Amino acid sequence: MGRGPSPKRKKSPSFFKLFLGDFPTKLKVPLAFVKNFRGTLPNRICVKSDDLESAISWRVKLRKNGTDCYLTNGWEKIVRDLKLKLGDLLIFKLVSEEALEVVVYDPTCCEKEIEEAGRKPAARSPTGPSSSSARSLLPYKRTLTKHETNYFSLPVAVATAAEQWSKESAVIRGPDGRKWHVAMKQQTKGYRRLRFSRGWSKFIRDNSLLPEDTLCLDFKGGKNNLIKTQISRARHTARR
Repeated sequence: MGRGPSPKRKKSPSFFKLFLGDFPTKLKVPLAFVKNFRGTLPNRICVKSDDLESAISWRVKLRKNGTDCYLTNGWEKIVRDLKLKLGDLLIFKLVSEEALEVVVYDPTCCEKEIEEAGRKPAARSPTGPSSSSARSLLPYKRTLTKHETNYFSLPVAVATAAEQWSKESAVIRGPDGRKWHVAMKQQTKGYRRLRFSRGWSKFIRDNSLLPEDTLCLDFKGGKNNLIKTQISRARHTARR
């Protein structure tokens, strides 16, 4: 018997904005996109850039004005950090009800290289980061956002430096020696990244990790693709 058509995957809602210098202090969110928040707008939202060299995130106020909705307090910092210029195209994707991912394309139609605040982008060879710049990315430290307690993506340069692209799973060892098996999956739609999937949320729960805790990943490799972790907990967060 022939197979019927494959069910369509549910796409993450997204929208784009062309920067014409008209939204340096606030960004209007399309009305058709606002409905994806299911009637309850979060007071603040995380906007994350998953760049080749580093993953940067910002906390931005989401404010409603009549029927319109805007990204306001915190948006000016995004404009500065991303060095937005006339003609840049921004694509936003909703990854959770309190988080957006943004990718920026410049007028050359290529993805824009993002500089982390206060740091110049490393020069890249045609095949990827230089060995010295790659080593500087490891071990990889990341302050968790709310949506990263549900799933977690490695920036391209980190996954490359740690030689993770060919891996389908890893064993994560916690600071106390306990171990968790975590599946890994490449995602290329929109922009390339390597995501920890099945098993990640259990690792988060078992270690009582919360947003603003810092996680350090030390890639040891080997037969089981061992990743050692260290945790620095944010003092002001209440533990479960």
